[in-house]
Amino acid sequence: MFLLLPYSAELKLTKKPYITYAVVLLCVLIFYLQDSNRSDIEETVNTYCESIQTPNDQLHDDFKTNPEVCKSVLTYIQLNYRGSDDFDQFVESIIVWDEDEVPEKELISIRSHYESMQLTVPEGLDMQLMYYPDTLNPFKMITSALSHADFWHIFGNLLFFIAFAPPLEILINNRWQYLKILLSVSIITSLSYSIFSIGTDPIPSLGLSGVVMGMIGLSAYMMPNAKIRCFLWIVWYAKVVYIPAWILAAWYIGWDTYDLFEQGNNSGINLVAHVSGGIAGYLLGRLWFKQRREEYQYELDEEINYQRYKRIDKQYKTSSMGGQVEYANRMRQKFASRDYESYMQQVYNYASTERDSDAIILILEDYEIRRASPEIYEEIFQRIEQWKPSRTLLCLGRLIINLLIQSNQYGKSVEYVERCQKISKGFVLADPNELILLVQAAIKLQKYELAYLLINDASNRYKGEVDSVHFQILEIKLLWYYLGEKERSMALLKKLIQLKPATHLHEIDALIQLTKSKDRLSF
Repeated sequence: MFLLLPYSAELKLTKKPYITYAVVLLCVLIFYLQDSNRSDIEETVNTYCESIQTPNDQLHDDFKTNPEVCKSVLTYIQLNYRGSDDFDQFVESIIVWDEDEVPEKELISIRSHYESMQLTVPEGLDMQLMYYPDTLNPFKMITSALSHADFWHIFGNLLFFIAFAPPLEILINNRWQYLKILLSVSIITSLSYSIFSIGTDPIPSLGLSGVVMGMIGLSAYMMPNAKIRCFLWIVWYAKVVYIPAWILAAWYIGWDTYDLFEQGNNSGINLVAHVSGGIAGYLLGRLWFKQRREEYQYELDEEINYQRYKRIDKQYKTSSMGGQVEYANRMRQKFASRDYESYMQQVYNYASTERDSDAIILILEDYEIRRASPEIYEEIFQRIEQWKPSRTLLCLGRLIINLLIQSNQYGKSVEYVERCQKISKGFVLADPNELILLVQAAIKLQKYELAYLLINDASNRYKGEVDSVHFQILEIKLLWYYLGEKERSMALLKKLIQLKPATHLHEIDALIQLTKSKDRLSF
C-alpha cells in the first residue's frame, strides 16, 4: 500500500488567497447542488419504479417485475443521457445483453418507461455542467472544471488544489492575472481533450483535476524549490515528508503521461486534461510571469531557507543529541540576519521603483514594538541613505525626528533634520509643533542656517497649520542677529508691519525697538 498526498506548501502566506478560497467554496457549493439533484432523481426514479411493479406481468417487462433493475437503469439514463443523442444507441451502450444487441421490444419498453418517468423526474444537473468534447462549449469548459462526480473526487482535487494554489496566488500578486491563468488552463485542457477525442466515442468530462495539474505545473516554474508537505503512507509506515514542488510536478505529470501512452484515455480518468494542464501551467508561467518570478526570487529563496531551518530547529528542540541545540541557535542568528537583508531588499525594491507608499507601510509594520528603540529606524535610515534620494527616506527621517524628540534627544534630532534638508530644501516635519523645539536646539548647536531653513516660509510649507506671524518674527530675529543679514531682516519686518497683523502686536513693537539697539534678541 503506497499513498502520497500533498496538502500544503511550507511557505508563510503574507496575504489571504481569496481567489483560491472562492474556487474551493464554489466547487463545494456546486457539488452540494449536484448531490441534492442526484438524490432527487434517485428518489423520483425509486417512486416511479415502485409504482409500476406488477409481479405477475404477462409481458415479461423486467422493469415491472424487478424494481432494482428498473431503478439502476433509469437512474443511469437520467443522469447521463443527452437528449440530442440517439436513445436506442445510448441504451445499447449501457446494457449488456446475451445476444449481440438489445431486442427491439426491450428498447421500446425502456423508452416507454423513460418517457413516462419524465413527467415527474427533475433534469440531471450533471449533464448541464459536464463538458462534452464534441461541442466546444466555452461555458461548459468552465462549469465542468467546478463540478465533481462524488465526494472522493472533490476531496482529492481540492486537497491537491489547496496544497499548490494558495502560494501561487500570493506570488503572482495580481488577482486578475491569477484568475486568468485558472480560466486559461481550464479552457486549454478541454480543447486538448476535444482534439484527442476526434474519431473516438469519448465520455463527457468533469472535475478540477486539469486545473489542479495546471497549478502543479505552474509551481514547477514559479516556486520549484518550495517544499510541499506530503502525507506518506507505505504499508505500516506513515510520516509527513517535505518534497520540492518541481519533484512532485515531475512525478505527477510524468506518471500521467506514462499512463496516457500505455492506456490511452480509457481508464475513466481524463489523463489528457491532466497532462495538458500540467504542461500548460508551466508554459503559461514562463510566458506571463517571467519578470514577476525575477522580482520575488530572492525573497522566496530566503523564505524557503528560513522555513527549512525553522523546521530543523523545531526537531532539535525535541532532540537529546548533544550539540544540536547550539547548532539550531546559530542557524536562528544566521537567518535573523538573512531575514533583515531580505527585508531591506524588499524596501529597496519598493523605494527604487517609486513605490514609496509600499516601502513606508513595510517599514511601519512593527512600529508599536520598534518605537521604543529609534536606533532600529536609524540603522534602516543609514541603509536607505546609500541609495538614491527618495520619499521613503524623507518619511523615515520624519519618523526618526519625532521619536527622538519624544525621548528628548534634541541634538540628535537636529542631525536628522540636517540630513533630510540636504535631500530636500523644502523638507517639512510630521508635526509642525516640533518646529520651535528644533529651532531652539539648532541655535544652541550654532546651526543657524539650519534653524532658518526650518522656519523659512513655514506658513506656506505647513499649509496654515502654524502661526504665520509668530514664525515671521522668528525668521526676522534669525536673519538680524545670527545670520547677519540685517537688510533682509528689516525688509521682512516692514512687510510684516504693512500686513497689520491682529496678533503678536506687543512682540512686533518690541522687535522694532530692539532692532535699534545692539542687544541680542532672545527666543
